[in-house]
Amino acid sequence: MSEYITLIPLVIMLGGLTISVIRDNYIGKTQKRIMLAIIPLVALLLVQNCGDYICQTAYNQPADLQL
Repeated sequence: MSEYITLIPLVIMLGGLTISVIRDNYIGKTQKRIMLAIIPLVALLLVQNCGDYICQTAYNQPADLQL
């Protein structure tokens, strides 16, 4: 569980970036749409890396086989 502690700051930063992009009046409409499209893609990348880590560690750990 401690390996997921690094995800907490990244999720907080994505949340703060989302709020900043939505509330900022000086960002143009097209730039705002681009940023709002990038944010879920970065979140999806975090989920993909987390899933890759889970699959990798599950594969490397031997299963408890009882014969």
